[in-house]
Amino acid sequence: MLAGAALGYAAALRLFPAVFALGPFIGLLYAVYKRQYDLKVAYGKFFGGMVISVAVLAASATAVYGVAAGKEFFENSKRHSESVSANNVGLRNVLAHNFNRNKNFETYGNDSVWHTATVEARKKVVPIYVAVVVIALFFFIPAVISGGTWQAIALGALFTPFMWSELSGYYYLFLMIVGALFAVNWKVAFPLLCLGIVTKIGLVVGMRMSEFYFLFSAAICIVALIIYWQVNSLPLFWKQALSSLTTKKT
Repeated sequence: MLAGAALGYAAALRLFPAVFALGPFIGLLYAVYKRQYDLKVAYGKFFGGMVISVAVLAASATAVYGVAAGKEFFENSKRHSESVSANNVGLRNVLAHNFNRNKNFETYGNDSVWHTATVEARKKVVPIYVAVVVIALFFFIPAVISGGTWQAIALGALFTPFMWSELSGYYYLFLMIVGALFAVNWKVAFPLLCLGIVTKIGLVVGMRMSEFYFLFSAAICIVALIIYWQVNSLPLFWKQALSSLTTKKT
């Protein structure tokens, strides 16, 4: 419950940490489906703490700053989500980079022109983005089900680069949370180590800002899929799921 309250607090401040709860949500659905009482209680407490935390913070902020403050918060968050920045990290950055002929804002000499070109590139990649996210879910869901409750939170955090809204690079300090998965699977250390090495090489060779964050975005997406595969202890999960459905029909 305290974990849920802490995450609720973080989500109320910056919104994006709410994606961390995607892992526990998948875990809760599976626990309900499999009638796993202990897990249902654990996840229920987690989301109960999250709801209480957000409700208390929202009520307190409204009481102190008024109803208008909430509206301003969401409008500011929307502007941030729609903003185009060279240091954004995420799947959209990778895809839009490939659709943008001049690929970095330094070649334009005009920020507004680069901004327009990037927005247009983002529109073109929507179908590809959706397809990649679906593929990521096929890795993500079995990994969550294979692990425990706190692992589900760490794996949920690792889904951040697949969000539609991109984050500035410094927010990726949350990878420290993902590093905790080393406690249950030592192989997780190698993808994270490779991520550090690749990005460090990018800095050493003096890559331009937009090129470096493209590298970072591509690397973190690949590392996320590798870690989902490493943590997953049910490699035949989807085969088992399909066979169970077939059995029920017969």
